[in-house]
Amino acid sequence: MTVVGKPPIPYSVAENAAPVEAEMKAFRQALLFWLGGASLLLLLAVLRWGLRPLRQVAEDLGGIESGEAEYLKGEYPRELSGLTGSINSLIRTGRASRDRYRNSLGDLAHSLKTPLAVLLGAAESAEDKKLREAVQEQVPRMNDIVQHQLKRAAASGRAVRWRWVLWLSGL
Repeated sequence: MTVVGKPPIPYSVAENAAPVEAEMKAFRQALLFWLGGASLLLLLAVLRWGLRPLRQVAEDLGGIESGEAEYLKGEYPRELSGLTGSINSLIRTGRASRDRYRNSLGDLAHSLKTPLAVLLGAAESAEDKKLREAVQEQVPRMNDIVQHQLKRAAASGRAVRWRWVLWLSGL
């Protein structure tokens, strides 16, 4: 309670602040140490368990690349379902495109086989020596080009399926 009319009496306390400051410094260091350790453990836990679904997707993609699987079929979290669906769609589109390409090459080889054989036969019976020589020179070159392209196409995927195409394209 303050007495009216009398001014307050000023006072001060003097004490050495070094022990308090040392204690505060030790507290800050301990706090940083434990918070840093807890943060590191939390980060490791997130990397270990939180990213497990992404590691699973990467492993499944490796299985697709090696031919062990056709599509991503694993159980993934809801957050990754859009990604895995898009990857599967991309795989389907790529395979369909590759199959169309291979079928077109097979059709090309088969459709060129007969005309090349007819040209070669006509060149043998032709009376014009220059024409015969030109056709006999160019038909094997065309055959080599077709063979080369078919081998390239077969090497880009499963060559076992395409042995019959290589066999059909031989003149």
